Amino acid sequence: TPWWKDVLENPVSVQFLHRLFATLTTLFCGGIWVYQQNHLLPSLLSRAIKGIALAALVQFSFGLLTLLLNVPIVLATLHQGFAFILFGSLLYTLFLLYPRQEG
Repeated sequence: TPWWKDVLENPVSVQFLHRLFATLTTLFCGGIWVYQQNHLLPSLLSRAIKGIALAALVQFSFGLLTLLLNVPIVLATLHQGFAFILFGSLLYTLFLLYPRQEG
């Protein structure tokens, strides 16, 4: 089978990639938070970045606990829900970074 089909259809590959990208995303969000600590940013943007870091950490924790506790539905649902919260936090921060231009 071609490698791309294995990546998309093999459950072991899908889980590995999910965990890899989850770890990279959490580290990246933490890196953004560290960056904003060392730079003077507007208060609202600084709080938005802290929210991203917190949402990423909570999302990662729910995913980890979901696996360790053998996929309880409540934790799996919280993991899915925080994916939306993390995504929304990222969109809000982009909104703050790139305000609408008049004209």
